[in-house]
Amino acid sequence: MAVWVDLTAVVAGRMMNGNPSLVPSARSGARLTASTSVIIAMAIGITLVGALESLSWWPFAPFLWVHSVLCIVLALAVRPSPNAWPHQQPLWKPKRAFFIGLAVGVSCIVGFIAIYYAIFQGLNIASASDANLWHVMRNIFQESALRHGKIMTLICAFLLLGVWAPIGEELFYRRLLYNGLRQRWTFGLSAACSASFFGIRHALQLLFIMPEHSYPWWAGVAYFIWAGMFGLLFSWLYEKTRHLAVPAALHALNVLWSPIVIYVMLYK
Repeated sequence: MAVWVDLTAVVAGRMMNGNPSLVPSARSGARLTASTSVIIAMAIGITLVGALESLSWWPFAPFLWVHSVLCIVLALAVRPSPNAWPHQQPLWKPKRAFFIGLAVGVSCIVGFIAIYYAIFQGLNIASASDANLWHVMRNIFQESALRHGKIMTLICAFLLLGVWAPIGEELFYRRLLYNGLRQRWTFGLSAACSASFFGIRHALQLLFIMPEHSYPWWAGVAYFIWAGMFGLLFSWLYEKTRHLAVPAALHALNVLWSPIVIYVMLYK
């Protein structure tokens, strides 16, 4: 669609007495509008695929293999315009951004845990298990161990969380989704939208416990905030450096310990 609009604009410009001033505005505006809508549609599609793969009847649940492949394929096949942010220059060097991001990330983790613990302690007993994200995730991986075996569960967790996530999620949610939206929107709106899709996809992974249990809304909201918080941080660092390696490196630090946590959930 975007290619057809571009060609149409060029032909129209030539037909109108060869006036080149009409071509860039028509072509650029149409292409950027189409790119934004298509990118959002892809984000919705990726989210739905992740939700489908999280359902308990899916044979490979709770691991999102199709979603993982699609994220990389789409991010490599669909590239936003290289002219994004044409009037801005990188503000920070990657090394500086990494350590700033590390400090902010650790502060966010400490703040999240403190607030989450305070809220959790204030809930009544009936809703305690629903609000306990650790309890919900442990149930998910213990059920996965019953289905696929403990060793296979650990291998899948290492591949998807420790290896794929810093690459695949950064390629799709930052390089494609955030970058594509940023060509048209402000930083705040682009970061909020991409982080929201990031958070929703994580929260939908808790669908795995259904239909035996109702959806754990408290834990789902907590997981959405957790992932969305880092989605905002990674978008901010990408905005400040224009280097995807910076959020990818911090993302790797955040998720490399996940297989260790899952090991504790399964064996301790």
